[in-house]
Amino acid sequence: MENKIKDYYSKFEDIYNDKNYPKWFQFTNDHNEKFGELGYTCNCRFCPGSRINAKLEHELGHYAILQTPLHEDVKIVTVGNNNSWFDESCGDKALKAVKSLKDDIPTRNFYTEGKSGLSKSLIKAFKAAEASQLLKNNTVGLNRTWLQTGGSSANISKMKEKRLGIPSLVDTCHVWTEEIITIIKPQLVLLLGGEAQKLFNNQKGDAHEKGSFFIQHCRHPSHGGQAEFTKDLKDGLKEYEKRKSRFL
Repeated sequence: MENKIKDYYSKFEDIYNDKNYPKWFQFTNDHNEKFGELGYTCNCRFCPGSRINAKLEHELGHYAILQTPLHEDVKIVTVGNNNSWFDESCGDKALKAVKSLKDDIPTRNFYTEGKSGLSKSLIKAFKAAEASQLLKNNTVGLNRTWLQTGGSSANISKMKEKRLGIPSLVDTCHVWTEEIITIIKPQLVLLLGGEAQKLFNNQKGDAHEKGSFFIQHCRHPSHGGQAEFTKDLKDGLKEYEKRKSRFL
């Protein structure tokens, strides 16, 4: 399984270039000029790029596939829509984090470090569901769109460029995310938010032909959705408990 997933890192590296996606690369080049050599702005007061009243932000164009280690016993796969900042306390650390994620399956678990908004929400919800160990040891995380977008998903629109014989970055990530999930063969798939729920043709529950996993649609925890997300998570975990005996 690990080698099959590593193949997607190689495949994406092969296609991700300015020849295939000239508009996206032009956009990121223009966007990134404001960051200079450091590649980020920050207000943490500790890193070299920290400035008073500066907004935490860093250059775009980087990507991440998995955000967690590929655990030995994967029971849950969680999928959001886009990669936000991986460390909301420091622009330098956030940029270094995403750069480290593009090459290989990570050894760090960005879902449990509590450095991003999503990580904090997952920790809180799984704790409320009395499933913290499942998050730590048995949950793999990725996003439907692998390219870094920061705090807003608006830049995803720039990734929809299609050229003759070359699908868009969004479409490629969508298809390959589905394929990675089917390779992992989890028992439960949590799709966070409307865009992520487009995976598997918007199907949920058992109404799909991609494997024996149960698909739980969840409210994304951001923008006031924490309570509803926690409820949806608990509903998904109930289905997981029903199915555990099938995998023993």
